[in-house]
Amino acid sequence: MSARLIFVVVLLAAGNLMAGDKPPYKLLFGNDTTHITSCPSPFNPRPGPFVEEHIRACVQESAVEGVDAHLLQPGMGWVPWWQSEVYPMADHVQWLAEHGIKPHAYERYILNGGDLVAAYVEECRKQNIAPLISFRLNDSHFLSHAKQDYQDEAAVQNAREAVCRFYGENPQFIIGDETLEKHYKYLQDWAHPEVRDYRFRLIKELCENYDIEGIELDFLRHPCFFDRRKTTDDERSDMMAGFVRRIRNMMDALEKNDGKKRWLGIRVTAYPDRWGEIGVDLQKLTDAGLNWVNCSSHYFTDLGMEIARIREMAPGHVALYSELHYVTAVGPYREAAATTGRNSAGSVRRMTDPLQFYTAANLAYEQGADGVSLFNFHYYRGSRGVYTRDGGKEPPFDILKYLTNRDWLEKQPQWYFIGATFNPLMSNEPFTKTYAIGKPETFRLLMTPPQGGWSEDGRLRLLARDPLGDSSWSVVFNGHELKRTDDVSEPYDVRYTTGILEPEYYRAFTVPHKLLRDGENEIEVMLLSGKKMKLFYLDIAVE
Repeated sequence: MSARLIFVVVLLAAGNLMAGDKPPYKLLFGNDTTHITSCPSPFNPRPGPFVEEHIRACVQESAVEGVDAHLLQPGMGWVPWWQSEVYPMADHVQWLAEHGIKPHAYERYILNGGDLVAAYVEECRKQNIAPLISFRLNDSHFLSHAKQDYQDEAAVQNAREAVCRFYGENPQFIIGDETLEKHYKYLQDWAHPEVRDYRFRLIKELCENYDIEGIELDFLRHPCFFDRRKTTDDERSDMMAGFVRRIRNMMDALEKNDGKKRWLGIRVTAYPDRWGEIGVDLQKLTDAGLNWVNCSSHYFTDLGMEIARIREMAPGHVALYSELHYVTAVGPYREAAATTGRNSAGSVRRMTDPLQFYTAANLAYEQGADGVSLFNFHYYRGSRGVYTRDGGKEPPFDILKYLTNRDWLEKQPQWYFIGATFNPLMSNEPFTKTYAIGKPETFRLLMTPPQGGWSEDGRLRLLARDPLGDSSWSVVFNGHELKRTDDVSEPYDVRYTTGILEPEYYRAFTVPHKLLRDGENEIEVMLLSGKKMKLFYLDIAVE
């Protein structure tokens, strides 16, 4: 263990002695709900319209050894997918009708008297899993859906207005910054107290009316809350800290009445240099009553997340979770496989294989994480044939019992990786450049040896977006040039073949185990000859 990581562990232990209790959970199982109607599953194979049995089945299939908390996202944070007095579904459906839009399956279920959150909590209690809610604070999915479903700008604007009554009746709250990414300029500006109050009232209703054990505030769906031209980092963080403090005070008042502890967490990017943009100041938030931090790389399992740095920043009584995803990298655009039964296409996505989960979890614990969380785990099943060229497979529920077993994880072979992503809050996103001859790119990869140390040489592979042809490449690892090997095969038996391309897309190199460092390793990749090329993935297998 490196000196830096020893310091992190000592700091964490000291914080625990000085502070109060922390959330007891070791594995937070994320559930975005919408996968139920978009992903084929054993309980909804077509998939068909939502019924209550579906949310119960979601909880049941997650009730495996190792999972102690379920983290449900009941909608996008605009319209409550529960029986609400803040914004009744009948009111929302009337608003939709005024804009010529019919309610979707979840909205019809609530309109007809169903209660997704009540069923979820009841099933969690039956399965002895803690029911938690993850609340999306400023989700922009409705905008992308509008772009897909409507052909002209007038119809798109109509769809925006129909998000919910509060959004549609208050265009003065829209951020409106044309320089923002994607659809973020249409999100609401949290500098307006009314915007924060609307979210608070929905969260308060969840805490008051349902037997949940905690709320996670999701800052990443989506990571834009302010017009940055008009606010400073301090102003943004003060507003967000005030919002968190208001929720904490509400939770404490409920605990005083019923004696039930309610935990409060946040889901944020694992790159603190970008926190100021979204109003996150960890010291202010912990002072306001924060209990956990869920560190995320937006959509990907990412070994570069700055877990150790965040552990140093967070008091010992604040639990730290490292989020794991079903994807490690986004590759070239290809047609979907015929087995999906659809004429769809999309970017090839390398799926996170079980051994990569083990490597990522072990590395997170080494940096001081208290546990791990899962996001989009259900999407191994595919989503309308777009993401999986092999037609989709069941998620690896069988591995979850190992993700909290630190001693077991330390004994496993290791499969490290760096992948191309689309993380809007990653300052130095890998594989964005086009490689030209003599222009190197340097990567840094944190590694930690298994129990007993590294004993065998490893293999490093590069994966390109196009066939590499006769191009020549060099890889320098911790100052030593590696020797090329012709073996470009997968280093271990793989369960998920999506993103595994033909041999001509790869180059491979032998990594002497004596070059490996406990801590940060430097990898320099350079094109020596051949046409310009883009890579999208690098991995190292070692034992």
